Formats: sequence, structure tokens, C-alpha cells
Amino acid sequence: MYYKPNMLLCMDTDDINTAQKIWMFNLNGLGYSKNGLNGTFGTAMTMDGAIVADFITARNS
Repeated sequence: MYYKPNMLLCMDTDDINTAQKIWMFNLNGLGYSKNGLNGTFGTAMTMDGAIVADFITARNS
């Protein structure tokens, strides 16, 4: 069992070993990986509330 008391994970499967799409919330902020827990996490918001503009996209509908 994977247990880290300093983070919350929302995953596309119940098993951390097979999950690919993961939202992680920890003391650094909120991040998303489409490559599993060891993949690259792009931070979308920091703990002090700053939004990182590199991760904002817009679509023309």
C-alpha cells in the first residue's frame, strides 16, 4: 500500500502502480501528470494561490 501523509492523490485507477492520470495536492500546490506518479507534474497552482500561466490554455469553440 502506498501511503504519504503529506499529499492527496486523485487517480484514474485504484492502484498507484497502474494509475496514469493523477492529480496530486501537496504542500507545494496542485499538479497533474498524465504519465503516472513518476511522470512530469505541471504545477497549475501554488500553495500561496499563485496561478502558473504556463499551464493555462484556451480553446476557440
